[in-house]
Amino acid sequence: MAATTSFPAVFIHGTLGWGRRTPFFNLAPNYWPLKQLDDVNPNHIVVEVGIASSDHDRACETFYQLIGGRVDYGEAHAAEKGTTPSTTVATAVMVVH
Repeated sequence: MAATTSFPAVFIHGTLGWGRRTPFFNLAPNYWPLKQLDDVNPNHIVVEVGIASSDHDRACETFYQLIGGRVDYGEAHAAEKGTTPSTTVATAVMVVH
């Protein structure tokens, strides 16, 4: 049996994946085996990032979900993509499982 860790494991889905909220009105299966993860070690966090976001955007989204706050992609990145630096994908709060 695995021991509970003092620091949570963070699970980030891949491209076209999903976090805890499943698509198709919850008809799709869980991306992560959540029940089994809870059984083995409940000290984990599953984050929600864009399904087709760039690695940069996914890193920003993950960071702000873990520490809380408003997603800020940075001025240079926003100018390149034609958005504003403080475009909010989600206003995240500390993720607690």
